[in-house]
Amino acid sequence: MASNGLTPDQFQEALDAYAEHGTEWAACDALGISRGAFSNRLRQARTWRDKQGLHLPNGMRESMKAAELDGLTIDGGWIMTDENGNVVKRSTRYSQKTEVMSEEILGKIAAAFESIPAAPAIIQSEHAADGKIAFFPQSDVHLGVEITSDRGGQDYSPDIALERMRDGFAQAHAAIPPCETSIILDNGDLTHANDDRDATPRSDHRLKVTGSHRQNLDLSVTAKAWQIDMALQRSSRVIYRSNRGNHDPNTPDTVGIALKQRYRDEPRVFIDDSERETWIYQRGKIFLAAHHGHGIKAEKLAANIPPNFPEEFGQSRFWYLFTGHMHHPRQDNFGAFIWYQLPSICSMDQHSADMGYTDTAAQRAMMFCERSGLKHDMTIRF
Repeated sequence: MASNGLTPDQFQEALDAYAEHGTEWAACDALGISRGAFSNRLRQARTWRDKQGLHLPNGMRESMKAAELDGLTIDGGWIMTDENGNVVKRSTRYSQKTEVMSEEILGKIAAAFESIPAAPAIIQSEHAADGKIAFFPQSDVHLGVEITSDRGGQDYSPDIALERMRDGFAQAHAAIPPCETSIILDNGDLTHANDDRDATPRSDHRLKVTGSHRQNLDLSVTAKAWQIDMALQRSSRVIYRSNRGNHDPNTPDTVGIALKQRYRDEPRVFIDDSERETWIYQRGKIFLAAHHGHGIKAEKLAANIPPNFPEEFGQSRFWYLFTGHMHHPRQDNFGAFIWYQLPSICSMDQHSADMGYTDTAAQRAMMFCERSGLKHDMTIRF
């Protein structure tokens, strides 16, 4: 019997399955066990194999036995023999293979995402017009902030934020005709805070946050998966992108990784996880660009984009730029770009109310034709 109740035959079975199928996902499916359990078994199997010296040539295995070493030791150590082959000196240095250590780390990562179910197959129920792009930008959700009506004019909380993300998207989705491609953009500050320190990362401005960061991340992933599933019903392809905000520069990484796990078996979904703070999309004559809007003025951003993306910019005829951050809508022209400052999903806070601002919380939705530019533009107020 080997460790943890597993037998050498089970270890060899795991090694053979991985060698045959090439990936842990395929191997665990073939054996009918979970990914986390298979990763753990494979890690133990490799340790068992190396300790037995099964990975070594026959000559080294004979030396290993003569030196009374195991496979892990001889892999990282050495022996010295006399003219008759008797061992006179050996090292005691142990060096476990990097491959085993890496698999152990990967196994822990895999186990952490084990509970994320794969997305169910969703059949596109309507004809999607070729060359049409449905664009659903959302900005400044600030999921985690709590605002009461006596302080800001309207109540706002994580539950209300979740409902707005669903209700606003559902209305926009129903109003935009079926398109070949749907793009769901979170343009920064999806969560109110970046972690449980409840402070903005750069300025260390203290924040009032409801719920833990983990809870708010869970709500964010739930809302985004719901939106992607709905978009799949009317589009041939769905692209999801989350931009970094000044409140939550690390949130897009976590949300993106979780969604990539959920849609790992769905080729119609693309999770754009590029690490540039400026996102672009180019198709036909359409060029879309977005940045949260913190740290740079829209005019300068519009001037910086063409030299940074010369090929995509030069192939286009219609250029659109989107920012958020300021929590109220605006529109202007900067060079070739039509610029849209997106409204926020969240309600205004006490400071905004005290300054006499109007609550302009809303969801924006557009439809583009890759040959002739913007065709539909709508705003849903909350």
